[in-house]
Amino acid sequence: MTRPRLAVVGYASIDEIVGGGCGGPIVRTIGGGAVYAALSALQLGVDVALHVGFGSDFPDAWIAELERLGVDLSASERRDHPTRRTRLAYLAGEQRSADADRSEAWIEATHALQPPLPARSFDGILLCPMPLPLVRRAIAAAGSARLIADTSEFFAAEGPSALRAFDGVDLFAPSLAEVHRLTGEDCEGRAIARLAAAVPTLVVKKGRRGLSRHDGLDEHHHAIEPVDAVDPTGAGDAAVGAIAGALLLGFEPRRQLEAAAAAGRRAVGAIGPAAFGWTCSSNRNF
Repeated sequence: MTRPRLAVVGYASIDEIVGGGCGGPIVRTIGGGAVYAALSALQLGVDVALHVGFGSDFPDAWIAELERLGVDLSASERRDHPTRRTRLAYLAGEQRSADADRSEAWIEATHALQPPLPARSFDGILLCPMPLPLVRRAIAAAGSARLIADTSEFFAAEGPSALRAFDGVDLFAPSLAEVHRLTGEDCEGRAIARLAAAVPTLVVKKGRRGLSRHDGLDEHHHAIEPVDAVDPTGAGDAAVGAIAGALLLGFEPRRQLEAAAAAGRRAVGAIGPAAFGWTCSSNRNF
């Protein structure tokens, strides 16, 4: 049986993890939603081609590690601009402080390191959080591939008008906070109902409350088993990567949610993407 081919489009970053159960010195490791999603999808048995723009200072050893893990990097490009960097500090209750959210350097790198769009045929394309104009371009160029999309609170800040950028996706998987931003609705039920009416399939990530899937008149809910989080970074991205892989493998809706929940639990159990085979973190400066 031929393995499904998934293009994962988005960003790679250099993350500094503070707290989150790791203790000791700051841990510097690979980050970025596309990286977590790609490594998660690989675990399900799909072929993954990562489409990112690597910054000029992105470690060669990390690129080699991605290739060792089986990620196809033939479409990724090295760019003459510093890598996006994010310092993530986890407080009590897994509350996160991310200094990149309003950083001018982060925004500049977001534009300079825009990922290349898939130039060949794939069974599915996963659009990780990225600027809305790029989402529109990617959807227009997707051809017959199944389209899965995620976003972030930063890119959803435009509010209800941002919803138009996702016209054409087959499955949209935002967090509950992003659902509220995208719809302008304070009521959870009304917000989900409004967004579910705008896309063929909606999967809502609710953190410790689990996930819900809305497909026409069908709804599926999956609770999250309690787990002590070592590092919550990338849990939502890993969940979406699993959803994309499960969709291409033909999993029925409940199994898609089960795969997503398992990937999220796996992600929070180790620093960075170590739970997905990553072995190349560093405490040195670069």
